[in-house]
Amino acid sequence: MPQDERWDAIKYLMAVFMAGKPKTESVYNNGEIANNYALLSSDVYKSEGHSIDPDHGGELYSQYCAACHAEDGQGNGPGIKDNASKGPAAFPSNMGEAYIYWRIMEGVPDSMMYAFQGTLTDNDTWDITMNLITKLGGGK
Repeated sequence: MPQDERWDAIKYLMAVFMAGKPKTESVYNNGEIANNYALLSSDVYKSEGHSIDPDHGGELYSQYCAACHAEDGQGNGPGIKDNASKGPAAFPSNMGEAYIYWRIMEGVPDSMMYAFQGTLTDNDTWDITMNLITKLGGGK
């Protein structure tokens, strides 16, 4: 990793874990999403020849998300214990798939939820999305 990116990572870690950020309230805003994500659909993704595996999404959720969000999505995972930034808001039960996909890829501004774009593939993100839809009883 180039030196400037290493310093960015250090600054991020210090800001989050030492100084803290305000507790994140839900930014769901009735599911409003950016225009470039408005047409996302698992049906379209699958029609392009891709497959979605919610079970694999559960494994990825446990690996990348549960430390903060907890296995049940309530925002009280073990990774937030003694964290100056506290935990994320609980997942709303009616989140749609485009919103979930968008938040995983783009993160939540001014919070600990960073963007996973570049870390997770589109397929991994769809797998997590559909796993969450199953857990939360959300919709399209």
